[in-house]
Formats: sequence, structure tokens, C-alpha cells
Amino acid sequence: MMTPVHETTDRRVLRLRLASMLDEHLDRADACAQDDPAVDGHLTAALQLDAAIRRINNGTYGTCRLCQAPIGAERLEAIPAAALCIDCELIPRPLLA
Repeated sequence: MMTPVHETTDRRVLRLRLASMLDEHLDRADACAQDDPAVDGHLTAALQLDAAIRRINNGTYGTCRLCQAPIGAERLEAIPAAALCIDCELIPRPLLA
């Protein structure tokens, strides 16, 4: 199970893990036909993983972008690119037009 990132080694390992996932999604997007709906999913995942790597680099990985509370270790294990804690993720938001 993943724990909050405090040590340099933890950040390095996590960054490598997320970079590998990012590369995998980009490779899968490249392998898809242009009209394949899976391309959007792979590119969205790639953007989310890239943002997570940036959060590792600036020291905010594992902190909710909305409420600034720690994101649970179980959530980060299941969704490594999570930017919101589960409480903020479940807050209903109006749909954008």
C-alpha cells in the first residue's frame, strides 16, 4: 500500500511508476485508430498522470487541490493520479455548459 510521500526515494519511485503509466497510455493512444473512442481515454489519463508527476515535483502530490487535506493512501493506490480527496470528489458540481 502506498503511503504519503515524504522521502526523496519515495518521490523518485513514485515518479518512475507514474511516468511508466503515462508512457503506456501514450503508446496505447498511438496504437489506436484516429476514430477509436479509446484515444480520448488514453490521452485524458496521460494528462492526469502528467499533472500528478508535476504535483510530485512541486511537493503537493497527495494533497487535495480543493480542501488541502491529505488524500487517503488507499485512494492514491487505486487512482495514483487522484488530485482530490474522496470527500471533494463526491461533492456535486454544476455541469459546465
